[in-house]
Formats: sequence, structure tokens, C-alpha cells
Amino acid sequence: MKAALVACLLAVPVFAQDDFAALVKKGDDADSALKTKEALAAFLAAEKLQPNDASLLVKIAKQYGESQTDSPDKNMRREVGNKALEYSKRAVALAPKDGEAHLALAVSYGRVAPYLDNKTKIAYSKLVKEEVDQAIALDPRNDLRTGQPQYDPPCGRQVDLWRNSKSDERGRR
Repeated sequence: MKAALVACLLAVPVFAQDDFAALVKKGDDADSALKTKEALAAFLAAEKLQPNDASLLVKIAKQYGESQTDSPDKNMRREVGNKALEYSKRAVALAPKDGEAHLALAVSYGRVAPYLDNKTKIAYSKLVKEEVDQAIALDPRNDLRTGQPQYDPPCGRQVDLWRNSKSDERGRR
């Protein structure tokens, strides 16, 4: 009896891992199909299984950022943008050497800034640059301009334009 109980307890993490992977795949598939609400729901369910997975937090931040445009008013957009910012900050705290986490934080700052006061907009614009610099320093070969864009405008385009202006310094065109 005890052996069966121990076997069941040891099997739970394996099943949870399978569920986590399936939920992340479901979220990735929905994201590829541009189904933001479905992707966000899958990623949030996966977060309940592994709340400290930095790459998952980046994906959640991305979905919240993209869902800002679906929000009906300015206050809702600000709230959703702040959720994206919170998840991005958590990702950076968990994985400070992950360039994708720093890029997600830069994009989150840029996406929420239009809904804030002017002083905060200026402060956030500086933070966007700092986080992009950090992302490039951590992974200079990661060229986010190829393939499908990671993030939509407004901030994704700003990051891309900034990267283009710095490309000569890194020896790329």
C-alpha cells in the first residue's frame, strides 16, 4: 500500500510536466494563429503549474501587451499594459541573463507608456533603451528582425529601428 502511494506521489510531477508542456504548446499554437485570448488563457494555466518559468512569463507578458489593443478604453489598456510590465519584471528577476526577458521588459515599458503621464513616459523611454541595450549585450546574435516579428508596433518597431541604427557598431547591416 505504501509503495503504491509513493509511486503515485512520484508520478504527479511527471504528469504535471506533460500538462505544462501541452499547455505551452497550445499557447504557442494560438499565438501563431494570432489568437491572443486563447494563448493567454493557455499560458496562464501553465503558469499555475510552473510559476517561476521565465520564458513562460515572457510569453504571458507578450500576450498581455498584444491584448492592449483589444481593450475598450484607455484605463483598461493601461491596466493590461501594467500586467504585461509586471510579468516582464518577474521574468527579468528570475532570469537576469536572458536577453528575451530584457527585450520583453523594454517592449512592456514602451507599450504602457502612451497611457501614462508625460514625466513617466520620459522615464520609461530611458528604461526602454536600457533594457534593449541589456538584451543586445546578452545576445548580440539574436536578430529579431528576421522571420515573423516578435512584437507588434508601437514599441516593437521602435526597438527594431533602434537596433538598425546600432547595427554598424556591431558590424552587421
